[in-house]
Amino acid sequence: MANTSTAGYGLRAVMTVGSTPATSGQAEYQILGEGATTGSAVTSKTFFKGDLVSINDGTGAVAGQKGYIQDASYALTDDGGVGGADFDNTATGIAKLVGVFNGAYYVAASTSKPTWTNSFDVGTTVTVDYNTGTRRVCGFVMDNPNQEYNIRANDAWTQADVSGPGGLAFNTGSNGATGISGMSDERLGVDAAAAATKALVLLRNAEIPDQRDQSVGGCDVVVIINKASALFN
Repeated sequence: MANTSTAGYGLRAVMTVGSTPATSGQAEYQILGEGATTGSAVTSKTFFKGDLVSINDGTGAVAGQKGYIQDASYALTDDGGVGGADFDNTATGIAKLVGVFNGAYYVAASTSKPTWTNSFDVGTTVTVDYNTGTRRVCGFVMDNPNQEYNIRANDAWTQADVSGPGGLAFNTGSNGATGISGMSDERLGVDAAAAATKALVLLRNAEIPDQRDQSVGGCDVVVIINKASALFN
C-alpha cells in the first residue's frame, strides 16, 4: 500500500540504541547572535528544528563564528564546509556532526521578552538577556550519540540499504534547508548511493501505519548518526 505522505519532517528523536526509552535529552549550545551594536544575528543560515548541526571551525567568510553551532543541512555551511546532500566526513576541514537542532531561546529585540522558537531565522534581532548580560542565543541540540531518529525516505529502499552504526550511510536529500512553522522538511536521500562518508545510517523500517511501504518514497525509517561523521562516538 502506498504511503499516505511523501513530505519530509526532518529528524525526530525516538528510542536510543538497545531500545531503551529516549529522554529527548538535549544540551545548550550557542548560536552567534551577538551583533555588536545592532543585535543582528550573525549566522547566515536559518536553523530549523530537526536539522543536523555541527560546530563552526572558524574558517568561513565571517569573523568570530568559531565555536558556535551551524546548521549542517545546507550545501555550504557557515564555515565553508559541505553539508546537506553533499556532506562528506572525509572532506578537508569538515566539521563533524554534533546532533539534531531542537529549538532556540533568546530575548527578542522587538518585545524584550524571553522567546522560545522551533527555528532561529536569519535576520532575527536579539537584545540583552539581563540574566547573562549578553545577547546570548541558545540553541538546543539532541547530542546523544546513541539517539535514534525517525526520518522520511525520499525514494524506495531495500533491506540491502540497512547497515550498522559504523557502516554505509545516506545524507539528507536536499541542499538548502527549508521548513514549515520552523520545522525542518528534510528527508533521507536514499535515491543516492550509500557511502561510509555520509551522515545517517539506516537501521530499519519505523513501521508507522500508512508510512511503511519501502517500495516507494515516503516510508518512515529509523536512523542514527554515522559514527564516522559524528563529533561524539
